[in-house]
Amino acid sequence: HSFPTRRSSDLPSEHIELAKNLGISIEKLAKAIELIHKAGVKGSGILERELNLSNDEAERVYIKVKKMREYK
Repeated sequence: HSFPTRRSSDLPSEHIELAKNLGISIEKLAKAIELIHKAGVKGSGILERELNLSNDEAERVYIKVKKMREYK
């Protein structure tokens, strides 16, 4: 069974802009959002491992995604 893939046009424009600003793919941002908001990941260590990001990248992504949630 194959699952439909999300196109960038399916994502909110703020997610596309955030991925560009962070220098990561839309797919990595979507996975980070899923890990942080749905799985309740605390801290950037999991993002570093799961998304193959450097420590600095993972920390930036974690902070930005958490802030996104705060303003919703």
